Amino acid sequence: MSFKRPCLQPGCPQLVTKGRCPQHAKKARDNYDTYRGSARKRGYDATWDKVSRTYRRKHPTCEDCKARGITAPVALVHHVVPLDQGGARLDHANLRSMCDACHQATHAELQR
Repeated sequence: MSFKRPCLQPGCPQLVTKGRCPQHAKKARDNYDTYRGSARKRGYDATWDKVSRTYRRKHPTCEDCKARGITAPVALVHHVVPLDQGGARLDHANLRSMCDACHQATHAELQR
């Protein structure tokens, strides 16, 4: 059982099990999206969609899990070298199939 706690938004009296209440969660997401830019503005266009589909067909399981002897379905295609650090957007050598858990772990590690 999870205990409810106040929304993370200062002054909000709503009780939630984690994070923010739905109203403030949406505002936080909108603010983040405005800061970050839409997926299309970040280069994830129709060309990326095609490259991503092709890569997932060739690599249908998470490559990180596979290296540990686990089979997990691919959830997304990750850029090994981030685009904002000069990574090649459409080069298969810069791509990696990942499950959600491995992708989140990778980004958590990059943020340290």
